[in-house]
Amino acid sequence: MYTITNIPIQDLLLEDISSKSNGSLAQHIGRVISCSPLFNNSTFLEAFDFLCKDNEINKTDICQNIGISKSTYYYHINNTILDKKISIDICIASGFDLVLTLILLYIKGFTLNPNNEDDYEILEFISHYEGTCEERLNDYIEWFRPEVENKIK
Repeated sequence: MYTITNIPIQDLLLEDISSKSNGSLAQHIGRVISCSPLFNNSTFLEAFDFLCKDNEINKTDICQNIGISKSTYYYHINNTILDKKISIDICIASGFDLVLTLILLYIKGFTLNPNNEDDYEILEFISHYEGTCEERLNDYIEWFRPEVENKIK
C-alpha cells in the first residue's frame, strides 16, 4: 500500500513526549511549520493535498477506511467541519507519522495535549507503533474508535 513517513520525532521535540510538556510540544511544532515553506501559511487542504500526492496516497480510500462519507471527508479537509477526532482519523488512515499528524492538527487548529490522558495515549500510539500502515489503522480503530469499526464492517 504506502509507507508511513519516516521523520524522526527527535527532529521535532527536545524532550521525550513522556515529559508531558505541552508548551514544548507546541513550540517545536511551530518551529517545524515556520521552517518549512510547505507549511508556512498553508491551509489544511493545501498541506494535506501535497502530502497525499507526495506519498502517493489515494484520498478516496481514506474516507472508506475510517467509515465517513465522502461529503463529510471533503467538508472536513476544506475546513467547513472542525472535528479533532476526524482529523486524527484522517492522519492515521493516510499513514502519517507523529510529526506530520501534529503539524496537520496544528494547521487545523488542534493539538494533542500530552497532559490529557486520551491525547497522550494517541501520541504514544502514533510515535511507537511498529506495524504496517494497514495494521496501525486497524489497531487504532479497534483501540481508540470502536464506534467507527461498526460503520466500516
